[in-house]
Amino acid sequence: MKKVLFLAAAAAAVCSCSAPSGVSYTVNGTMPADAGDSVYLFVGRETVGSAPVVDGKFTIEGTIEQPQYAMLNSNTDGFRQGLFLEQGVIAVDTTGASGTANNDRLSAFQKRNSEIVQEYYAIARAEMAAAREEGREPDKTKADSVMTVYEQFNAETLEANIDNLLGLYLVSSSMYDMEPEELNGYLGRFAPEFAEHPYTVRIKEYADALAKTAVGQPYIDFTCPDMEGNEVALSSVVGEGKYVLLDFWASWCGPCMGEVPYLVEAYAEYAPKGFEIFGVSLDRDGDAWKKTVEEKQMNWKHVSDLKFWECAPAALYGVKSIPTNLLIGPDGVIVAKNLRGEGLKEKLAELLD
Repeated sequence: MKKVLFLAAAAAAVCSCSAPSGVSYTVNGTMPADAGDSVYLFVGRETVGSAPVVDGKFTIEGTIEQPQYAMLNSNTDGFRQGLFLEQGVIAVDTTGASGTANNDRLSAFQKRNSEIVQEYYAIARAEMAAAREEGREPDKTKADSVMTVYEQFNAETLEANIDNLLGLYLVSSSMYDMEPEELNGYLGRFAPEFAEHPYTVRIKEYADALAKTAVGQPYIDFTCPDMEGNEVALSSVVGEGKYVLLDFWASWCGPCMGEVPYLVEAYAEYAPKGFEIFGVSLDRDGDAWKKTVEEKQMNWKHVSDLKFWECAPAALYGVKSIPTNLLIGPDGVIVAKNLRGEGLKEKLAELLD
C-alpha cells in the first residue's frame, strides 16, 4: 500500500522531450466560488506565482527554467490541483489540467490511477466489513489483484515514457523504493537533454548516497553539534574495538519512539561489551529533542543540526525516512542496516557474545 498511497497523492507529471530553457506559461483556472479569494502556485516549497480569484476565475503567467510539476492551492485549501508548468496556455479546474498536450496526458494518467485506487479501497473496505460480520480474517485476494493492475499500469506508463519527463518524474517519485542499481539503470535510459534536470540530479544524488552507504562500504565521517553546541565527529566513536549504531531519528517520529525501548535495552546490555550508539536527530525544536532524550533515558551520544529534513548527515547517508540506522564495525565498515526491534540485539549477540 505504500506505493498506492504515495503515487495516488503525488500526481505524476508529463513534459515535452524538447524541454527548452526558460519556458513561458499561462495558467487560466476556475474553481468553486467558495473555495477562496486567492490562489498560489508552488514548485516544491517555493511559491512561483499567485493571483486573486474573481468570480471563481484566475490567471497566473510566468516563466520557469525547465518544465516541472507544480501545485495550485487556494488560500483556504478549498482548491488544490496539480499540473505541469510548460510552454503554452494551461486550463485548470477541479477535474485536472488541460490545454497542452502534456497536461492532457497528465490528466488521463491521474484519472486512471484514481480509478484503480478507488476500486482497491472499495474492495478492501467491503471485504473487511464482511470479514468482521462473519468472524473471519479478511481475504485479500481481490484487493491484491487490483494492486497488481495498479502496479502494471504504472510500470507500463513508465516504460512508455522512459525518454521524457513523465518517466523521469515517476522514477523520482518512487525512488525511495528502489536500489541504486535500478535507479542508475533508469538514469542511463533518459534522453540527454534531461541530464541536468532537477529530477535527474535528485535521483543521482540519492542513488550515489545509497551506494556509498551500503553494507560492506566504509562509513562516511561527519561532524554535527551536540546538545551543548559542540561539534562532534562520528569518527570520535568509531573504532577502538566498538560496534557503533548510527541512528537517525526524531522526537516527533512515532515509529522512532517505538524503537527507543529496544535501543535502551540493547545499550544497557551491550555497551559494556563494546557497543555505542551515535544518534542523529532530525528535530527542529531543540527543546523537544533534549526533553525526549532525557525522559526516554537515551543515555548515548546525540547530535543534531536542527534542520529537519535538511539535516546534513541524513543527506550524506541518503536517509529519506526515519527511523534509519547503520551498524558500523570496529574497522569502519558498515556491517548491517535498519536493524529493528529485537533484530538489533540478535545482531549484537552474533557479534559481541
